[in-house]
This record gives sequence, C-alpha cells and structure tokens, in this order.
Amino acid sequence: MLPANVTVLRPTTLPDRFTAGTLLAACQDMPGDPEYGFTEGVPAYTMVYSVSDENIAFVLNSGHSAWGNTPGPPTSIERVTVRGVEGTLTTLAAHVAGGRALPPSYALSWRENGQSYSIKVNSARLMPEAIRAIAEGLTSVR
Repeated sequence: MLPANVTVLRPTTLPDRFTAGTLLAACQDMPGDPEYGFTEGVPAYTMVYSVSDENIAFVLNSGHSAWGNTPGPPTSIERVTVRGVEGTLTTLAAHVAGGRALPPSYALSWRENGQSYSIKVNSARLMPEAIRAIAEGLTSVR
C-alpha cells in the first residue's frame, strides 16, 4: 500500500474506447536501482488503461516495471507546462521493432507535491494535445 501522504492521481476523462484501468503495481517501498536513477524507498504505482492496440499508463515515481522500455532514442523532447509546473513531453515516432510495426510512443512527465508523475502512451490515435488535456484533468483520489 501507498503511504497516506502520497497524492494518487486518476484521470477524469479518457477516450471511451479504453477499458477500466488495471493496477500493475503499488508499493510503499520501491526497490532502488541507482544505475537507472531510481531511489530506494520511494512510493510508486503504475495504472494502465488499454484497448487492443493502445495503452495509457499513469505512473508515480517510475512505477514498478513501468510498463515497458522505450526501444530507442526519442524522436523529440519538448519542455511543456503540465498542471501548472514545468514538465517534458518525450516522443518516439512510429517504428518497426522485431518485425512488428509499433505506434508512436509519448511520455508526459512532471513533478508535483515532491513526487514524479508520468503518463506514458502507445497510440497512433491519441495525440500529444489530448495527452496534455488528460493530465490537466487528473484529480486526486486522496
């Protein structure tokens, strides 16, 4: 379980095609891995909403096995304002990996209340503007 003082954010609006979210992990004491910049002992969660060929992951502090690795360097990294603070939008263009066509990937990341939050998306239909709107509509569960 997560500590009571950790803000848990949930989306208030998602495209209708997405199913109910699946909690992949929530832990109070995430194991650290300094090689990847993860700090031991921080709270973390990963919540994923999906449809056949699209995924949206809501991640706190990198989450536990935060829903896949990016298969290559980003196509672009843009500084953006997210929920009133500076953040980044990282884009990886559609590509082929392992003989399979993969849709574009996006990661919208920011810090809020001392925690790192991200929305990670694999989708050819969900554009960055929509992802930013989803972030602005997040609400605190506690």
